[in-house]
Amino acid sequence: MLPQLLPALAAAGGGWCPRFHTIANHYDPSGPILVDGLWHVFPDGCCTSSNALGCWCHYTSPDLLRWTAQAPLSQVGNGDTGSISITSSGGPAIALFPALVPGQHQRIEDGFLRQSSLGGGLSPNVTWSPPVHVAKRPPQLDAGFRDPARALLLDGSWYVGVGSGFGAGDNNTSPSKGVGCLAWMKASNASLSAFEYAGCLLEVNSTTGSIDGKTVAWREGDQHCAFFECPDIFPLGDGDKYVALASVNAAQNEFFVGTISDNKFKVEQRSLLDYGQCYAARTGSASQSRADRRVVFGDTGWVSQVQHEPPFALPRRKSKRSRCAAQPARLRPDMLPDEQVGVVRRCAAHPEGPSAGRGGPPDDQPDP
Repeated sequence: MLPQLLPALAAAGGGWCPRFHTIANHYDPSGPILVDGLWHVFPDGCCTSSNALGCWCHYTSPDLLRWTAQAPLSQVGNGDTGSISITSSGGPAIALFPALVPGQHQRIEDGFLRQSSLGGGLSPNVTWSPPVHVAKRPPQLDAGFRDPARALLLDGSWYVGVGSGFGAGDNNTSPSKGVGCLAWMKASNASLSAFEYAGCLLEVNSTTGSIDGKTVAWREGDQHCAFFECPDIFPLGDGDKYVALASVNAAQNEFFVGTISDNKFKVEQRSLLDYGQCYAARTGSASQSRADRRVVFGDTGWVSQVQHEPPFALPRRKSKRSRCAAQPARLRPDMLPDEQVGVVRRCAAHPEGPSAGRGGPPDDQPDP
């Protein structure tokens, strides 16, 4: 599906498609979080112009179905991906996002910045404190340093995972050499006002299969991977397990399950989060508690068919059967909360809309 056809398909799909989903001009979802019964998510891609790097958009929803576009956060985001954390009850929302080297290309990062919500909490009309530089990029991490994750409380200290790598020397999302590093940054306090580097929590140097740029579908055959992009780290159910999400090679999401000890992630299971064209997956929840429900948010990625205008699907639900649709305008029923199935099928079944995608069976058939 050509990106330029997406607006036409959205209009042709009737009132429901554009009303219930944003499907164009957004990419990585920053900071999905549930606060006082209202979901917030901050996709990249607002405030852009020929002389600006952009800022975060702001969408809210009471039910993960009806989304309202709030005013963009014109001073937050730098046009790149970050996170929202609330580390104390009734405390402010804390935004973390990459700091860019002045005068350099927008992908050259120099640590990350912090801003906090004024008045405490998070609301549709939130305002923010001025940005403060709170973390420097460790010099040994030469493959970029971006996409700080939501803060995690572990053994009495707050930590933030950051996407990075070393041994590449080219600050590229898909370096041809080196090792991907989930940089583990330890906060000095719960206000996340200063950080120190605690080492690589998790290292990767290969993918689990790869996404075919022509068919936008997963295939056998691992590829070299030297960057750990858009990380997410959270506790898993009861016990001592954690999950780390990684976006690799600008094409696919993978997850790791294991334990954390001495600032190292011991992997017990690794697999694909999706078998198609989704990227930059981040989970949203009310807190980092093991008991909280989590919802996966993500965009449709950057391989050849859709890289020029990646649509953003709000939201995705991870299930054992889920896979990404190959065609960006089409959302599969098993990607969304149960109450949305009727809406999704109506959009997908419209005569002008896409038929069964290359990434899986028709909507009425279960995944294998």
